[in-house]
Amino acid sequence: MKEYGVETVLGKNNFIGSFGRTTPEAYMGDKSDIMIRLEFEKPPLWDFFIRSSTIVHSQPVF
Repeated sequence: MKEYGVETVLGKNNFIGSFGRTTPEAYMGDKSDIMIRLEFEKPPLWDFFIRSSTIVHSQPVF
């Protein structure tokens, strides 16, 4: 997350996390099995795409 140069405050604030399986026709579905989304009080939220046990792509979403 640091590589994007976007300020994301981590700490005691509440956040929402979700995860699900990706499908081949979805974004990054051909390269990942699972998507994890972390949503904080202030944008951006973060998407992580995982294949097996490796993060293959991550991105901030505004």
